[in-house]
Amino acid sequence: MHIFVSCPPKLESLLAEELASLGIPARKWPRGASVEATMQNVYRINFESHLATRVLWPIKLFEAAHRDVLYREALSIEWDKWLSTETTFAIDTNVTLNEGFKNSHFAGLIVKDAICDYFREKTGKRPSVELRNPSIQLNLFIYKNRATLSFDTSGVPLFKRGYRVSTVEAPLQETLAAAVLKLAGYTSTDILCDPYCGSGTFLWEAALKSTHTAPGYYRDRWGFFKHPDFSVAAFNAYQEDMKSKHISLRPYSIFGGDRDLKAIESCRAIGSATHFPIYFQHTDIRLFRPLQLPTLVVTNPPYGVRLKSGNDPYRALAHFLETTCQSKAHAAILTPHPRLPTRFPGKLMKPIPLVNGGLDVFLHLLEAR
Repeated sequence: MHIFVSCPPKLESLLAEELASLGIPARKWPRGASVEATMQNVYRINFESHLATRVLWPIKLFEAAHRDVLYREALSIEWDKWLSTETTFAIDTNVTLNEGFKNSHFAGLIVKDAICDYFREKTGKRPSVELRNPSIQLNLFIYKNRATLSFDTSGVPLFKRGYRVSTVEAPLQETLAAAVLKLAGYTSTDILCDPYCGSGTFLWEAALKSTHTAPGYYRDRWGFFKHPDFSVAAFNAYQEDMKSKHISLRPYSIFGGDRDLKAIESCRAIGSATHFPIYFQHTDIRLFRPLQLPTLVVTNPPYGVRLKSGNDPYRALAHFLETTCQSKAHAAILTPHPRLPTRFPGKLMKPIPLVNGGLDVFLHLLEAR
């Protein structure tokens, strides 16, 4: 049996590389990678991966061409190993290329009925379904009649790091931000800035990386707490070891600016909670002045589908790179355009296709002059 580690689309290769760097051999698949099913891998991937979305522990793999087979197979599972009548649960379902089910929701209802019937037959009671905050999250994936029913060891998706005390409109998902920083070649020696920082996702992810702070450092809830093989002592020892590796952020190394006061206030609140000395300016990009000359600019300029902008953000960004950064900073620009609509100083690499919140986007890497 192998764990399936899911990730956003187009990040599968990066995820497999990241897992290998953690000493966890992985096989790449569409939308994720598979690794050996051990609780140590569960702890490490949930706590340390910057790119994973969920870590799924398979309960059963089976053929499920139609409703009756799915119900029968789900009913045959010894559910009292995973649940009780006192726990709440929810099922996240994805059905692809299967004519036996009307939709994913329908398949999920079949499994839900099987679980409830299992407990009714044994105890006369049934567990409750709780969609928003269940004790246990299950995952059903059916592709071409092949079904995998899994225990979600993550619970809340892993891009929810736990450090946010507030957010603003159109936040960039943390997993994508981490991938962009990786593709941009970010290291702790860089002077990083984002002149359109919004809620600061690029900057917080950079701070985590620079300080050897695991992405799960600020989380206090995990799906694997309810796994039958979970060991409190083993996880606490692992967690303490990981937290001991945390180092301080180098001062004057990360800067953010935005003309949205609410966004800047949100960033400053997160800074106070995390104690990361990131410097924010409430200002338009034309007036944004980092305290150090940036070596890397990483940004997701506002665009019409996600945010309304009265000015041309690309023209202003090109001017910022040429004047404020003196054409000496590399840049990573995330945009919905396969070609940048404005001429930029420096050498542009071939755009990298990515996905941001269901939208096709492109990462443009710009080498400094």
